Amino acid sequence: MDLRRRRAIILAVVLLALAALVAIIVVSATPPQNANSRTPAANKVGMVLNGSADDGGFTQALHEAAQAVCAEMGMQFISRDGISADDFPATAQQLIDIGCGMILCDSEAFDDDLVELAAKNPRVRFINAMGTVKGHNLASCMRRTYQARYLTGIVAGLQTQTNEIGYVVSSLTLETIRQLNAFTLGARKANPKATVFVRCTNDRYDEDAAAQTMDALLDAHDIDVVSSHAVPTSALAAADKRNTWTIGYCSNSETPFPRTWLTGYTFDWKPFYTLRFEEWQDNRFVGKQYRGGIRNGLVSLAPLSDLVRPGTQAVVDAELDRLMNGTFDVFFGPIVDNSKTMRVRDGEALSDEQILHGMDWFVEGVVTE
Repeated sequence: MDLRRRRAIILAVVLLALAALVAIIVVSATPPQNANSRTPAANKVGMVLNGSADDGGFTQALHEAAQAVCAEMGMQFISRDGISADDFPATAQQLIDIGCGMILCDSEAFDDDLVELAAKNPRVRFINAMGTVKGHNLASCMRRTYQARYLTGIVAGLQTQTNEIGYVVSSLTLETIRQLNAFTLGARKANPKATVFVRCTNDRYDEDAAAQTMDALLDAHDIDVVSSHAVPTSALAAADKRNTWTIGYCSNSETPFPRTWLTGYTFDWKPFYTLRFEEWQDNRFVGKQYRGGIRNGLVSLAPLSDLVRPGTQAVVDAELDRLMNGTFDVFFGPIVDNSKTMRVRDGEALSDEQILHGMDWFVEGVVTE
């Protein structure tokens, strides 16, 4: 064998050995894949709900909006409801493993796990409609629901003849306190003599507890108008049976309570989800905390029923105009708390940060029991 041929054979052997070595290195460096994992799809949306998809209120509004937008945009929609905070990570990961490229959810109780899931699944997009966390692939939404609550408080303050208003809440959290405070500010704006009596059910989803708490509240006081921040309809149903004026929570419940319904507030999540889905599909998704309220239509006041007192619509419209044109927001001073301490001075306003994280006090006119 001549020298030239020998060198060619040696070179070929060396090249084959190098190729085998590179293959071994690549295989070793590749992390093991979950057998159920798939590349996230830009047309498959998963939704994990802490509440019930047919609760007649906030959770149902989210579910129906996401489902409708997915249908309009030709995307697959998969939802899981009634999921506890403990079960959330595994449930969300299951949806990711079957290819969901977007995960929607509805509870700030999921926030810590969302941060971990977003870091673990960087190609998936996450949106929490109630949370405060954010990241490059994680967004949340601060809903200015308190603006609509303020307007419903105006209606309650004008409607009451006893000056005693009832309010049933599942528990007193930062979320429920700011809505209660806004409602009370509205009631006392319309009627400075109004007092809002508050009791907790201590269970967000217990319909019997909500009804029983409402009954106990009505037994204890001369209340003639009520609202609720608990199970959307059961507390109001208890009041309706006693011919007490009702103001709704998260939905327009005029049909179930035609004898007592005054108004309520509603959500329209479709425009919000439509924009987020379009950004996702166009690779323009932004992880941030969005703001939404009266001005962009995320939350709105339900139509006033014919049962409201004459002149109510004009007062509500005037306050709505101020909210819409940006010259006023609910937590503009002066605001005094229920211990007579000045919380917001005249000419000052609470920041979003203070509204979200610092309102652990009650405005004047709130009586918790």
